Amino acid sequence: MPIVNRSRGVRALAALGGGGVVAAGLVVAAVPAQAAALSCGTVIRASVTLTANVNCATNPDDDAITIGASGITINLNGHKILGPGDANITVGIGDSGYHNVTIESGTIANFYAGMNVNGQSGNLVTGLRIKNVTITENTLGDEDYGVFANFMRGANMTGLTIKNANYGVYLVDSEHNTLTDSTLASPITGIWDQRGTGNTWSHDTMSNVNYTGIWEYGSTGASITANTIHGIGATGIYDEESVSCSITGNTLTGLYTGIDTDYDKSTTVRANIGSGDAYGMYTDAALDGTYIGNVFSGDQYGFQDNNPYDDTLKSNTTDGNAEAGIWITASGVLNSFAATLVGNTADKNQFGMYSEIHTKGTGNHAVGNTVVNCRNVSCVK
Repeated sequence: MPIVNRSRGVRALAALGGGGVVAAGLVVAAVPAQAAALSCGTVIRASVTLTANVNCATNPDDDAITIGASGITINLNGHKILGPGDANITVGIGDSGYHNVTIESGTIANFYAGMNVNGQSGNLVTGLRIKNVTITENTLGDEDYGVFANFMRGANMTGLTIKNANYGVYLVDSEHNTLTDSTLASPITGIWDQRGTGNTWSHDTMSNVNYTGIWEYGSTGASITANTIHGIGATGIYDEESVSCSITGNTLTGLYTGIDTDYDKSTTVRANIGSGDAYGMYTDAALDGTYIGNVFSGDQYGFQDNNPYDDTLKSNTTDGNAEAGIWITASGVLNSFAATLVGNTADKNQFGMYSEIHTKGTGNHAVGNTVVNCRNVSCVK
């Protein structure tokens, strides 16, 4: 799968330092939860509840709100933070090192990034909470990022609605963060997680995905659970060069590839459902992958496993695919590759279970396939 050119966004947001150029605007330094109408360029040092929109539509230079203290809450109170459009590289709310901040209950629209968090190696921003916030384009253009973060730990993002972002949530070198019960509509990439550790994406809905729903790149221990992802010509979940990730109970429809795992190690893919995709599941050069109880039916290929290194396929159902149920290929020295197939079903495809290498395992079932039922796979009738 090709790598997207991400250099523009990374350079631009790193240059912002979490706040951009902050104007000499209002500085809130009062008792917690004071009510206020804020101007563009405000530094927040105490909790605040908005009484009106923050309008930065004509200000292409300043971020709307910059966090200036730990432990504060910004309650948008149903109001909007409005920006000048994504071409201006400003952000709705920026945090360059403060902890235990809560953002809740409103809309951030028309910025280069809705929320921008910049920690540092050895000093991660911790405890961010974002609840019931909509991040979207307004009239001037698409958001490039919904939430962008470097070096963030333990963020809890829930009930978000992110619309028309190039990247809905974009994390680099961040750990143990969660996005749950959120909606991402028409993203290019819904979630990008680079070199993350233990991040969790669960019970989220992604519709009209243009490129990738969830993309793990060089991550460790990610948990991708019970998400619903739909797109056209896209990949639902892409796990690349990652270790010990878990992909469980997701529903993937109308995609080019439902789940793609490439050059990763010890990934577990369990109880996912893929239908109407070109490939329900596609993997290449994975090491010690475990694929259990998935249903990939009504696709072109149910499950294609290229160059497997000790992969295990158990109790998967791959019926009624236009080409093949399970298709295993190998290039190079064939005895370098190994796969074990136990108790899988591949009925009523063209090819049931077709392998270019001799596989281990028993109890597989493949009948009613038009070209071949089983090749190099032990099957029972």
